[in-house]
Amino acid sequence: MKPDYPIKAEEIDLSSLIWTLQQNKGERKEGIPSIHEAKNYSLNDNEKETLQSLKDKMIIGNPTEVGNQLKVVQEHTKADELMTITMTYSLNDKLTSYQLLAEELM
Repeated sequence: MKPDYPIKAEEIDLSSLIWTLQQNKGERKEGIPSIHEAKNYSLNDNEKETLQSLKDKMIIGNPTEVGNQLKVVQEHTKADELMTITMTYSLNDKLTSYQLLAEELM
């Protein structure tokens, strides 16, 4: 059975988005919140819009979708290299993200 990448990616990303929001608000939180903490973080309408704006600037999805979107960015910018950053609460999620992306692009 294949993992449900888009749902998992969205959950993992929520932690990073909430952490960014907390930093922008001056909330001094240590590290990225867990997925559970991120899901339970109370958001007002402005914060929801901010999160959507941040999310719109990211590439999130299954390995094929992410690989395809990175190729589009590379072609559009004519870059000879790209760097990716995966910010996660779980080190395992971060390593899995990089492994899946490497397998897709190699």
